[in-house]
Amino acid sequence: MTELVTDIRDGLAANLAALTGYGVFSYVNPGAPLPAIWVYPDEIEFNESVGTDTRQFIIEARLGSVSERSAQENADALMGNGTFSIRKALESDTLAIGDGEWQVNVTKCSGYRYDAQETLIVQWTVELSTPNLDT
Repeated sequence: MTELVTDIRDGLAANLAALTGYGVFSYVNPGAPLPAIWVYPDEIEFNESVGTDTRQFIIEARLGSVSERSAQENADALMGNGTFSIRKALESDTLAIGDGEWQVNVTKCSGYRYDAQETLIVQWTVELSTPNLDT
């Protein structure tokens, strides 16, 4: 399963690379210059009775100081449905991994929040499902 998770992370990051002006990483990279976007796994639901597996991943954008207007404008664009949105970048194509075509659906956006350093953070939940690959 490790290879599958790695392949999904890399595939999601590749789709996100279409968003210019952001550092995009397949792994959490807290030392990256901002603005940065990274991918990490969340829940996995094994549903063998219907022959599908569903995996959730988190896309996290760290955009700069919450007091910077540009960080908030970047968040607004990423949260929308336009050309420079997370949703558009991820749902533009399926991920071909192994023997399966993974459907990518952005199911939720956290909205604005910030950490102790006042870095503006937005997270998206992404759900991927495909026929069971016996991994």
